[in-house]
Amino acid sequence: NFYSDISLPGRLAERAEASAAPFFPTLPFGGVLRKLAREGVKKAPSFLGLPPKHDERECLRDLEERRKLVGRLFERVDRFIAPSKFLADRLKQAGLPREKLLVSDYGFADGLKAAPKISSLPLRVGYVGTLVPHKGLHVLVEAFAHLKGVPAKLSLFGDPGAFPSYTALLRAKAKNLPVSFEGGFDPARRTEILSKVDLLVLPSIWWENSPLTIHEAFLAKIPVLVPRLGAFPELVREEIDGLFYEPGDPRSLAAQIRDFCESKNLRNKLRPDPSRVKAIEKDADWTIRLYEELRSIR
Repeated sequence: NFYSDISLPGRLAERAEASAAPFFPTLPFGGVLRKLAREGVKKAPSFLGLPPKHDERECLRDLEERRKLVGRLFERVDRFIAPSKFLADRLKQAGLPREKLLVSDYGFADGLKAAPKISSLPLRVGYVGTLVPHKGLHVLVEAFAHLKGVPAKLSLFGDPGAFPSYTALLRAKAKNLPVSFEGGFDPARRTEILSKVDLLVLPSIWWENSPLTIHEAFLAKIPVLVPRLGAFPELVREEIDGLFYEPGDPRSLAAQIRDFCESKNLRNKLRPDPSRVKAIEKDADWTIRLYEELRSIR
């Protein structure tokens, strides 16, 4: 469904529903009108001769065809590089020959320097990325509903126009909570953005492989709070680089934020080491050596 929504009719439907949503409560029979409008939005693509927003049978056929194509690709390529052991294991389960597979995380330039942090409360919790359902922002916002009286505030850095109906849902959940929507930003401002964060949360509800944001947080010496899911356990050292919570559980997430906020010892204990992030020069050298080795074999 996520990829279907990126299509033009899907995006138009999302924007139309999100734009009209604030007006329905002020209209007579607003609830009924909203339901009719939602159904109209769903039917509009087929009425206009556009592809449907969701077609599960077609999607399943596409996935099966993709599986066959990937199988043929496995035969043609000499080496595959996975950025995490988690992804490597998934690829092996999918049929990728073990001898063709290498694990090597991403390299990063040293342009992202640690910015000075303000240790006083309220705790500044942040999310940096796309405001999209599989990233689990609703779990993070719901967690703040369980943090009444805790001196913490949440800032969401991401383009609210990417998936407007989801952003509208988040705004509704965030009503009367200490949550701010900071909008998108130029990647060149990464250091400035991270300087405004004491604890970075990646609340994903799908498998993550090796999120760039985690590496950037480590370079900026910012601890992270992540679900025990996907490749997170191999990237984050518990109570050294960050903390874990139960995937998809806002109460578990809230409990960890509360502990971090209330324990100065815990805040001082979590010290990510930027040297653990691979330098981009080292990554480039490794890749070139691999290429030269394969070229000599050919």
